[in-house]
Amino acid sequence: MTNIGTITNVLDAPSYEKAADLKPRTVFSLFYFFFYGYLVIPFSFYPLRLREIGFSATEIGVVSTVANLSMMIGAIFSLQLAHWLGSERRLGYLWGLGTSVLLVPLLWFEEFWWIVALMGLAHFAHKGCGILIDAWAVRSAAEQGTFQFERTRLWGSIGFLLLSLVTGVIVDLLGTAIIIPLGILLGTPISLIASKILKTKPARSERIDPQDKQATTSKGAAKAPISWLFPFTALLLSLALTFGSSAPMTIYLSVYLESLGWSATFISVAWVVAVSAEVVFFQFFKHLESRISLATLFRISALFTALRWILLYSYQESWIIFLSQALHAFSFGGLYLCSVKLAYQILPDHMRDRGQGWLVVFGSGLGMLLGRFIATYASQTLENFQAASTLFMPAAVVSLLGFIVSYGIGVNAEEGTGGIIPDEVEQPFS
Repeated sequence: MTNIGTITNVLDAPSYEKAADLKPRTVFSLFYFFFYGYLVIPFSFYPLRLREIGFSATEIGVVSTVANLSMMIGAIFSLQLAHWLGSERRLGYLWGLGTSVLLVPLLWFEEFWWIVALMGLAHFAHKGCGILIDAWAVRSAAEQGTFQFERTRLWGSIGFLLLSLVTGVIVDLLGTAIIIPLGILLGTPISLIASKILKTKPARSERIDPQDKQATTSKGAAKAPISWLFPFTALLLSLALTFGSSAPMTIYLSVYLESLGWSATFISVAWVVAVSAEVVFFQFFKHLESRISLATLFRISALFTALRWILLYSYQESWIIFLSQALHAFSFGGLYLCSVKLAYQILPDHMRDRGQGWLVVFGSGLGMLLGRFIATYASQTLENFQAASTLFMPAAVVSLLGFIVSYGIGVNAEEGTGGIIPDEVEQPFS
């Protein structure tokens, strides 16, 4: 594990305090509030706008799939570009700025290809900014110990929760034309806060973890460099399957509920229930983590994800749909938190930042992309939006496959050793 004294020597304390008048936890929390609150627009409400202007289920699926592909490319491109540049501050500012600016032309242009292109670019910029902050937040929480990542990240869920409810009421009052202006407004603070956060990050350098260095010079040096490969690959594949299974929900849930007669406000309440459960999960995650290994929590989350899709497939009663939404605590919160922490534990120190990008690209990103391709293709056979419920049973099967694959994550990840088992194991998130 990287020595904390080394980190504090890298950071110049006076300049750090000057750059961050607020506590790191507060600034990260503000960023996540607006970053995830912004996602209310494309995930929860923009499909309603597309439905109103005459888009078919397949066209809505194409918009969502291209946006997901853009997010996947944006994450890995942003981390690689930051690695080449050696500094992320201006890059984070530009990506954050693009999040809102790229939506402006959609105030006038609502043709299919304009929407596909501009929403894709906006998602590229949005994820490019977010992955830089995620990598620094995970590392800061682990090495500096000034805040807990899950407690900070829950403010993203709170932002999504509050802004989802407010946006639902506004859309009911003013119509779906207000959705894009709201997106521009919510995206505006992202670039400024991202720039402030990344100002506190030292110039990038290849730092070798002392434990990694000791391990590579030991008798087992030949095996050490690849000891992380199998558990990390299992994590990526399992995350791809479980996150990918949520594609029918992310594309069609809002229009499916609308077809059942739900108003925009009532649909927003469904999203509020989901994210409220996620907030509770984040709040108590530390207690769960101290009693159950991360790998086991990941498997439990995969099982509850499958249960969520089975409920949506089988029932149309409002209270059961709300119950399924509460399982979002596991189908997103559990999978997300466990995966970012497992990646930190499995990988050697010099690969951890980029490892967060690999999670987005080859884990959740590729899984969601394939899931959206399949869901969009399958939607061509739907007679109406109510028939979208038939997409949830295959999603449950895919999530169960992810549960089975997760057993390949193995013992090393549960020990938190970066693929290497030293005499004394230091838990990075304790």
